[in-house]
Amino acid sequence: MGRSNRLRTPGWRSFPHITGFRNVSLIAKLRGWGAQRIAQRVEELRKLVDLDPAVLDSFPFEMSGGQQQRVAIMRAAMMVLT
Repeated sequence: MGRSNRLRTPGWRSFPHITGFRNVSLIAKLRGWGAQRIAQRVEELRKLVDLDPAVLDSFPFEMSGGQQQRVAIMRAAMMVLT
């Protein structure tokens, strides 16, 4: 079988080497969204999952398991619920 050209995420987990905000916004950035649109969408999703804004500046290893899950939910919803 041929190799897929799709970006593969590490399951529900966040990428460990980038912050929560960058984890959530990565796909939107790759699809050409502007910074203002990304920031607005991330803020909408942050409120939806009731996540402290400071968590988005943290790396996954600095987050609790529940915070990591909410970041993963935000990442999944980033492109779906627009």
